[in-house]
Amino acid sequence: MATPPSKRDLTSWWKNFKKNTKKEEEKADIIEHPAGIFGVPLQDSIKYANVAISLTNEHGESYIYGYVPIVVAKCGVFLKEKATDVEGIFRLSGSEKRIKDLQTIFNSPDRYGKGLDWTGYTVHDAANILRRYLNKLPQPIVPLEFYERFREPLRSHQAQAVGTGEQEVTTQDTGDFDHAAAIATYQKLITELPSLNRQLLLYILDLLAI
Repeated sequence: MATPPSKRDLTSWWKNFKKNTKKEEEKADIIEHPAGIFGVPLQDSIKYANVAISLTNEHGESYIYGYVPIVVAKCGVFLKEKATDVEGIFRLSGSEKRIKDLQTIFNSPDRYGKGLDWTGYTVHDAANILRRYLNKLPQPIVPLEFYERFREPLRSHQAQAVGTGEQEVTTQDTGDFDHAAAIATYQKLITELPSLNRQLLLYILDLLAI
C-alpha cells in the first residue's frame, strides 16, 4: 500500500506548481505582447496595438471597417489637423531626440502611444516616426508578391531611357496613358491584398491626399 504524501511533500509540490505556472504565464505574456511594434509583423502587432476604423453606411449607421496600428492612426489624425498647409512633411527631418522619444512611447505596452499628447512635437516629428514605422515593417504594405503587378499599369505610361557613362537616367511620358484603365486595375489589385494590408494602404492613401 502506497504511503500517503506528507504535509512537507504537499507543500513542496505546491511551491513547484506555482513556480512553474508563473513561468508559463510570463512566457505566454511575452508571446502575446512582444517588445514593441517597430520591426514586428503587422499581423502580430495589430493584435495588441490597434485602432478601429469606423465608417458610416448609406443609412447613417456606423460600423467597423477594420483596424490600423495605433502609431499610424495617431500620426494620421495629428497630420490631418496640423499639416494641411505644410509642404515637405515627409521630406524634411524632425528632431532625432523627439523621434526617438516617440518611438519609445509607441513601443511601450500596454497603451502603445494611445494616450499620446502631441504637445512639444512637430508635424515633421510625426511624419518621420510614421515613415520609420513603415520602413521597419518586415514586409512592405504592398507585399512583395504584388510588387510587379502594382508596377505594371505605369509601365505603359512611362518609357525609361537609360544613358551610358555619365549620362543621367531620364523618364519620358509616352502620352497614351489610359487613366481610367489604370485606376480600375489598381482598385482590383487593392481588393486582392490581405485585409490588414488593404486597410493600412487605404488609410495611408487617404492621409497622403491632404
